[in-house]
Amino acid sequence: MNPFRKKDNFFYLTYQQNYQKLMEKADEYLTALSTYPDQILWTLEEYPELHSQIEENFHHSKLYSGEEVIIDQLYTASYRLNSKVDYVIFRNLYQDTLSGLLSEKVASEENLAMLLEKGQKIFTPTTMQEYRHHLNELRGIYETFQQNILAPFFQLNDLMIQGDKLFEFQRDTLPSGFEVAFQTISNDLGKQKAVFEEISSLAKSLPNESDVQNIKSDTNIAVWLINKQQYISQVGYVAHSLAFNTNQLQVQVEKLLEDQIDLYDLITIVQSGEYEDEYASLKNISSELELLPSVFSEKLTELEVKQEEGAGNYSKEIEQLTTYKSMFDKLIHLVHNETSQFQRYIYLLLQNLVACAKREH
Repeated sequence: MNPFRKKDNFFYLTYQQNYQKLMEKADEYLTALSTYPDQILWTLEEYPELHSQIEENFHHSKLYSGEEVIIDQLYTASYRLNSKVDYVIFRNLYQDTLSGLLSEKVASEENLAMLLEKGQKIFTPTTMQEYRHHLNELRGIYETFQQNILAPFFQLNDLMIQGDKLFEFQRDTLPSGFEVAFQTISNDLGKQKAVFEEISSLAKSLPNESDVQNIKSDTNIAVWLINKQQYISQVGYVAHSLAFNTNQLQVQVEKLLEDQIDLYDLITIVQSGEYEDEYASLKNISSELELLPSVFSEKLTELEVKQEEGAGNYSKEIEQLTTYKSMFDKLIHLVHNETSQFQRYIYLLLQNLVACAKREH
């Protein structure tokens, strides 16, 4: 009997259990996602042109192949494994599924960026509130995709290594001479991940309009924060996503160094993930916040002058605004300075992977 199909085979049993969980999570995700973009479109009766633009530009889920879910297809394919040839076909389908999941990641990023940009054209307060609510909800749905589907799928690589051994599948491995380059890239990615985590954490702690309502005789800052709140939320989301994705990349590079991943699986991850574009999105969104420190500075100057003139005691407000300004300054510095080499690291990673593939052939 084929060793993969033996009911007491640890690999077989673990594979089935993990894939059943993935299919359940994919079903939950697709059910939640199925109400979009309709949830958003229903709020835009007063904005017919905006309604049409969003309907036209919204990417529907990439997890479908025809009417089937790509994860379900891979699970079904496991039942047809009877030979080494069958396993090669299955292995190729695994790589296609990996690419499809990363295409879903890219589509989610493009949808959120598009919706954020379109939302700036809404001026009716109630419509704006409903729109922002649904946008926040959609962010949450996409975050569950990363945590409950994409991350566990990456972890299945360890099972695939066992399958490769059972079916004597010859993986493409790291040629000699590239170890130092990939170890350096892995270390650099680890540093970038830490910065993205710091950005995400900082974005969640930035002030909102309620934090500045107690500042005497000022509405300008509160208005700014209301108008920029979705950008702040998106910076936090994208930075969190980049931290997650950068960590995944670093883990896979380490696996390549340990001969625990197929070279072409990692090439698929880097090419399909479009990580450079995700980082570009973070920079573009954060640029919308660059004027906020100057808004705080103007108010600080005003309060300091009033206090010097004896018009009142503004020490508490000055301390509060100084803290808030410092937080925004730090956020902008982290995005535009501390992560400025991220795209270069991704480029070097892909170039080295391509060079390895050429060496293999």
